[in-house]
Amino acid sequence: MGESAGGHLAALAALRGQVRVEGLVSFYGIHDIPLWAEQQAELPRNIGQYLAQSSAEALREASPVTYVHKAQPPILLVHGTADTGVPWQPSERLCEMASRAGAACEILLITGAPHGVERWEQDERFQIWKPKVTEWLRRLLH
Repeated sequence: MGESAGGHLAALAALRGQVRVEGLVSFYGIHDIPLWAEQQAELPRNIGQYLAQSSAEALREASPVTYVHKAQPPILLVHGTADTGVPWQPSERLCEMASRAGAACEILLITGAPHGVERWEQDERFQIWKPKVTEWLRRLLH
């Protein structure tokens, strides 16, 4: 489980298969760096800082979407539709790719929610994520 860059790293770890996880919950993670760079015309600052290079191959290797496969752990992606920090479309793309591969993936788009759970806490409308994530985890772990 992770948020933003933490969601990216959690997804990368889960999908590359180097560690065994039961499932992945990523809140507004950066799942497709080449798509991000195309949409935003730049690399995310916190991603660019840890990449040794920004070649197309390096961006692809650092992207969770690269490692989607049928045997991956189930995924729940949670993203606000008003997130200007990390666009939600790459999350949708990751889930579509996982579904095409035959893997379990769900996306919870929260209408109007910005970037950051701490900002979601300030608005009752955005609280829908709590019971949905809790229920998803219960189903997964029981």
